[in-house]
Amino acid sequence: MINRTTKIAVLAVCAALMQPQYHAASDLQRIAIFESLYAREAAETEVEHLVEADATAPSDEASAPEADAGGQASQPTVRKLVEQIAALPDQEKFTQVVAWIQAGNPQISTIENLIGALQVLQMEPGLIDKIVGVYAGKQGEKLSEATLGRVLELLSDASLAEADMAANWGAQAIQMYVASHQVPFSEFYALVKSFGKRGGDNDIRDLTLIVDYVKGQGGKLQLDEVERLISLMNNRAIKVQAAGEVLNTYMIGNAGDLLKPEFRERLAKLQTYWPLGAGLAKISTLNPDQQAVLFYSEWNFFRDLFFTTGSVVNAIKASLAPEQWRAVRDLFIERNQHRLKPGQIDKLNRAFQ
Repeated sequence: MINRTTKIAVLAVCAALMQPQYHAASDLQRIAIFESLYAREAAETEVEHLVEADATAPSDEASAPEADAGGQASQPTVRKLVEQIAALPDQEKFTQVVAWIQAGNPQISTIENLIGALQVLQMEPGLIDKIVGVYAGKQGEKLSEATLGRVLELLSDASLAEADMAANWGAQAIQMYVASHQVPFSEFYALVKSFGKRGGDNDIRDLTLIVDYVKGQGGKLQLDEVERLISLMNNRAIKVQAAGEVLNTYMIGNAGDLLKPEFRERLAKLQTYWPLGAGLAKISTLNPDQQAVLFYSEWNFFRDLFFTTGSVVNAIKASLAPEQWRAVRDLFIERNQHRLKPGQIDKLNRAFQ
């Protein structure tokens, strides 16, 4: 049963998030705002207790909190915080740590020491990852390249491998950083390559981080840089979609360069490897099973001489219910018209009449 105080806190948080200043916030920033505001309400009494305890404790100039200009005691030091929460349940630790982060402006080195202490206290790794995510979100546009690297190091491998973008704190931190900075290709390439080496989720890296970066760069990238990003993609199950989106986005952003014969020829050659056009955006019209069959067929049909139109037909019919066949066939043709022969299209159409 939710008590009256908790209801008021939730309503206050929701009302705060509706304010105009939060409309443009990234997902990670909104999560940090929510956690911080809610924790501030939930932990208000505990934080006040910590401040009062500091104020009445024996004098110790090396560790006592300083008073602000109005004579009020500041928030507790990180040492006092750890001492006070050490014996608390994990969820209460989390609530007070988030409130402490919100109330101050801790440096990344302080957060590193705090996370180390929480790990020794055997705090649940998922909550520790969330604390790191809240810290990164609070930094917002102030998050630097160096701090981002240290944030990623603090996150667990399980967090980076999380397939849900809403729970992948590392991917969200990268996305927020790239969206608020002019990130050159060399820096971004090293960032996503490192993310992959740490076990970061391939689908998020390829379909979200890389695609978003290319969209944001417009005509700033060179074609060989786009090829390098595509070469990072190692998950065949979704590479055709991710590479197709990257190439299609790049082509549209550099349409003026299509007037240059050399650029046009290079791009046309690269197009023979990937699906293109409006069909890329229609992938959401298929369910996951249909998508898997489509990607499998697109990858093999254009790379394996023994994978024929008959193989495409067999793959569709063997894996899906009859009512799902035509949707996959139609999208296969639409996305690959630029590299299918008329006879191949005719065979595919006749196979699903």
